[in-house]
Amino acid sequence: GNIFAIDASAGDVTILNAQDIHFRALDSTLVLSNLTGVGVNNILLAADLVAPGAGEGTVIFNGGVNGLHIGSNVAGTARNIGDGGGNKFNALLIYNAVTITDDVNLE
Repeated sequence: GNIFAIDASAGDVTILNAQDIHFRALDSTLVLSNLTGVGVNNILLAADLVAPGAGEGTVIFNGGVNGLHIGSNVAGTARNIGDGGGNKFNALLIYNAVTITDDVNLE
């Protein structure tokens, strides 16, 4: 499969804001990270991050040395990671300092 990365090292990033992320190969991996940023940076979800199918795709969160914060771009608005009609990702891996807000549901 393919590996795709969205890195917040340069500053906060909002994803899924009128865009979709499609896992074209079922064993593809999406990495959300803050590998070199100074301080904790945010990756904010503007919509649900949906699994491509049952047990397909991998998501990796990597906070690096300074940390990564995963949240909703609208406080109090729930976002789901993994639930697409009941589908779950094959794996969710979390490395280093990662914080996930109460607004984000790991399905």
